[in-house]
Amino acid sequence: MITNNHIKDIPVLSCTDIVKSYDDGAGKISVLNQISLQIQASEKLAIVGASGSGKSSLLHILSGLDSPTSGKVYVNGLDIWNESVSKQASIRNQHLGFVYQFHHLLNEFSALENVAMPLRIAKRSKDESEQKAEEALTLVGLSHRLSHPPGKLSGGERQRVAIARAIVHRPDIMLADEPTGNLDSKTGEQIYDLLLSIQAETKMALVIVTHDLKLASQMERSLTLDNGKLITL
Repeated sequence: MITNNHIKDIPVLSCTDIVKSYDDGAGKISVLNQISLQIQASEKLAIVGASGSGKSSLLHILSGLDSPTSGKVYVNGLDIWNESVSKQASIRNQHLGFVYQFHHLLNEFSALENVAMPLRIAKRSKDESEQKAEEALTLVGLSHRLSHPPGKLSGGERQRVAIARAIVHRPDIMLADEPTGNLDSKTGEQIYDLLLSIQAETKMALVIVTHDLKLASQMERSLTLDNGKLITL
């Protein structure tokens, strides 16, 4: 049984021999080639690489949003791809937080409702979900934007809402896919600083996929994805 209490020496997230390939009709295209990785509790890791190198594919596989062609992914020692679809969804909901480059907020809902959604999906009460959502939005500096729909928010504010949604359930690890890639440089730096601040306060592990070497250098560990392989920078 998976729990939030980390067992000593078991990585919070790991994978072994991950392969991802596609068939484009003309032949097989290999994106990821025998990738193995361990991420410890509270660790800060950057994965860098050129556009099209497979960074997003790897992050989606690690977060359970996409399946590998072969290989294993473990969350707190549990092989998630050996579980039922409903169990996989439960693991993602309880233990993993994901931040997309394009925030993927629902325009018909307020910031508060968007952030509360993971808790509502987990069948938490409306009052509890909204209380936790307000706390998360306050943490990202948006206590004054609770009732605003995404269309009434700036790009940076929308990404802050997306971050609040990713952490509202206090996951073991947050995974962010080019979280500053759709923002101007100043706003991007603010979002990156916010992610580091949240990690320092919550002690959750943090994995960021980015093409920005300057940002990656601020993490505890950086790896580059090249020709389907992870290489230590």
